[in-house]
Amino acid sequence: MQLINMRKEMVQYLQTGQESIARIRVEHIIREQNILAAYEIVELFCEFVLARVPIVEAQNIIFASGRCSDLP
Repeated sequence: MQLINMRKEMVQYLQTGQESIARIRVEHIIREQNILAAYEIVELFCEFVLARVPIVEAQNIIFASGRCSDLP
C-alpha cells in the first residue's frame, strides 16, 4: 500500500514539473521493492527450514543414539 502511495506522489511530482524530486522518489521506490523481495526470499527460506526441522531432529537423534548408550 505504501508503494502505491509513493508512486502516486511520484506522478504528481512529474505532473508539476518537479523531476528531480520524482527521481529521488523513484530511487526510494526501487529500494523498497528490493527490500520487499528480500523479505519474501527470507520468508520462503524460513518456511523451508521449518518444514525440514522434524527431519533434522530425527537424524540428530539417530546420530546421537550410537554415541549415548543411555538413549533408547
